[in-house]
Amino acid sequence: MLGAHRGHRLSTLAKVANLRHLAENSPQTRRLHTSVGVDDEVMWAVNQRFGFRPET
Repeated sequence: MLGAHRGHRLSTLAKVANLRHLAENSPQTRRLHTSVGVDDEVMWAVNQRFGFRPET
């Protein structure tokens, strides 16, 4: 049952909704810091698709 939500792109949809909200309510924002647990491979992949990259 824990995996029932997998494969529906909920993480991607949540990221899109949050980025749209930010763009509409803070259009002057040019940088965004996002935090993901080191073991959360799904969100790492989502963030990479959006162009986020690890801090160096």
